[in-house]
Amino acid sequence: MPNILPRLHEVPPEQRAPLLTQKLRLCCIPLDFSSPQIQRQEKEIKRQELSDILFFIKWRPDIMGEGGMYNPLFTMIASNVARCLPPRRKKIAEEDRPTDVIDVVSIENDDCRRSGLI
Repeated sequence: MPNILPRLHEVPPEQRAPLLTQKLRLCCIPLDFSSPQIQRQEKEIKRQELSDILFFIKWRPDIMGEGGMYNPLFTMIASNVARCLPPRRKKIAEEDRPTDVIDVVSIENDDCRRSGLI
């Protein structure tokens, strides 16, 4: 599957910083990872764009100093790391819950009542 945008190393140097910004903005779009079947094409495009960004930054680390690249990069990272997680698929069955848990709060309250603190 081809990338939506051209690869960073294939464009002229003066177009790289704006293209990198476009790619970072594209990668800010949240995708649904609750099922591998949902948004398959979009996930593949995002994976390819992220790979291109990573390859290019390794190849040309000096690009990060051009045109304020840190802000779009951190925005993209934050939008992917701080996204909502899908709900748990498996509920904990009642029989899986521990039955020998001690209620520490009631023990402490009973001790405090006996000592006259409550």
